[in-house]
Amino acid sequence: MTPEVLVLFYEFLKTLATPAIIMLLLILLAVISGVLVAIKNKQFEWRKLGDFMSMILVKFFGWALFMIFAWVIQYGAASIPVETGITAQAIMAMAQGSYILIVVSLVGQVLGNFKELGLANQTPTIP
Repeated sequence: MTPEVLVLFYEFLKTLATPAIIMLLLILLAVISGVLVAIKNKQFEWRKLGDFMSMILVKFFGWALFMIFAWVIQYGAASIPVETGITAQAIMAMAQGSYILIVVSLVGQVLGNFKELGLANQTPTIP
């Protein structure tokens, strides 16, 4: 590998690290809170935990692959035919949009679990 490729790879990892850590922490929080809810309701099943994990990991790795594709396009290692009208910036925006959707979904799951565990207010009130 050339030094330029290594520098680009390092920059890519720096770009990917913080969002990936945030998403992995949210996944961990969703799993722990979901297991606690299932235990509280006496409905815990290993199969359901496995189903949830495979669904979430597909989203995580799908986003990571989308980011890799966007990064490769953005830095010219691959190209998209001009006729498509899709730019590298549009691909990166789609990758970031998918990240936002996944994070919002995970936050909603965690908040729903916290609500069911009695750790969150049912509805916010304005004094």
